[in-house]
Amino acid sequence: EGRLPGFSGWFAPIRVDVSVKDTELKLGQLMEVELKIVSSAPHGMIELPYLSRQRSLRGRFLVDDQLGRFWRADGTTYKARVRVLSSSVTAFPSLRFQSFNPESARYEILTTEPVPISVHAGDGTGLIDISAYAGAQVSLVPQQAGVWHNLEDNVMDDLMNTPVVQLADWFWLLILMGPLTFILLLPQVRERRRRATDSDYRERVAAYQAFKRCADNGQEKWHALLRLMAVSFQTNATAWTVGDSRRALESIGASDQDIEQVVALHASQDDQEFSPKNPTMPSVDFSGIGQRIFRLINKSALIVLFLISLGFSSDLDASEWSAAEALFDQAMTAQAGSDEAVSLFSESAFKFQAVAETGERPGIAWYNAGNAWFQTGALGRSIAAYREAQIFRPFDALIRDNLNAARQLTLTDVPQSASAWPIPAICLKAALVLVSLSFWILLLLLLRYRTRFLLVASLALGLSGFLLAVSLLWQQTQSVRQGVVIVGEVVARKGPGYAYAQAFDQALQDGLEFQLIEARADWVFIQFTDGRQCWIPGSQVQFISN
Repeated sequence: EGRLPGFSGWFAPIRVDVSVKDTELKLGQLMEVELKIVSSAPHGMIELPYLSRQRSLRGRFLVDDQLGRFWRADGTTYKARVRVLSSSVTAFPSLRFQSFNPESARYEILTTEPVPISVHAGDGTGLIDISAYAGAQVSLVPQQAGVWHNLEDNVMDDLMNTPVVQLADWFWLLILMGPLTFILLLPQVRERRRRATDSDYRERVAAYQAFKRCADNGQEKWHALLRLMAVSFQTNATAWTVGDSRRALESIGASDQDIEQVVALHASQDDQEFSPKNPTMPSVDFSGIGQRIFRLINKSALIVLFLISLGFSSDLDASEWSAAEALFDQAMTAQAGSDEAVSLFSESAFKFQAVAETGERPGIAWYNAGNAWFQTGALGRSIAAYREAQIFRPFDALIRDNLNAARQLTLTDVPQSASAWPIPAICLKAALVLVSLSFWILLLLLLRYRTRFLLVASLALGLSGFLLAVSLLWQQTQSVRQGVVIVGEVVARKGPGYAYAQAFDQALQDGLEFQLIEARADWVFIQFTDGRQCWIPGSQVQFISN
């Protein structure tokens, strides 16, 4: 506890004296620094940590880590070459080394005394960029050991990944929804198109809408009905007579009952205007009569619009997710490699997998399950989980790095082949759904507005959808079921049974990946990337989802 990565390996009592050969320097000039280490430890046990890692020297001094080393009776002397990079430096700074004190059983920081120096600028410059010296900067090399941290659920991740997953999951329903919606909305689109291009039809529709807005059984409703018939037959409503009504209704095939009711309404209207008794207008179903007349005029029934909406719920099982995270955190605090830690990691992995199989954030859940299995040493299960995660998050760098880290620990030497399909099937499915729905919507708009832009866009989307469909079909026909060995060792056989001879002298190790050729009862016939084949029990492998 308390040990730093740059621990010197020194034990107290120990002392470090620093001296500088030249205290008057020019910018960029080399200076010699001498470090006398006084210790009772043997000369061969006193190692000086790299001076280039001293924080006080960074950016102001360029240090050569190739040191001169000299034996002394009371310790060791190191000589280092240091180049000054800034004229603002007034001293060779204090150096800090960590040592261990056996008396107190604690780590301690040993600090040296600064050495005053004077640095003069050269050629009018007071600073030399460290990048001017080749090799002075340190390149970061990825560390292959270990796996990256677990991922947390977040809203932005859902917005980016969940739609793709849902579109792929509901692929066939959404593909069929495009033409179905087209068929249902086609009459309405034609109706809108007819209104836009046929002025007579547009006036009839407007007259019918005005008729429906009027209150039933009133003078206003009757006049609106007359206007509807007059507009429909291109006649002035103020000159519309009972004879006009009879001839018009007979011409469109109206029922005798409707004709007689309209004629009676004409008579009642005349009585109200000219009879001294001023009788009231009889109660008639104006709405029904008007609706039937409008239907007959247009020779088609009114279209009922069906509004279809598809919603996807993404309510995460918070209890399972929280339990999985809590178990993982408990396992991290348990003694490394203990049965308790392995048990907690395993339980966490199973819970993360349970969340993934419900379809909620499957990419993150499978990734976290892979991390948990990796901590238990179950390389096969961790590789399988990472590959499941890649199905839903194919371009995630963390998943790729962790999968590579797990693969490098497998013992069976079989080369891994790169995927022949750079675009995963889940992305092709999501893209095809979006293109398909957009195509049917544009086709409806094209039938409505008839513009060149909509025609070109519809053709482009149709061609894109066709290419996506061909790519997806080809990928599905060429793909094979893949899996991973998930037990410590499994003996490969030359046939589907334990009575068959071994296929190889060595057992197959945990984490070996393969392609499925055939399955018989409890055995599977598999092939490796190098072409070799064998039979193994199906209970000792885990398959990757198609």
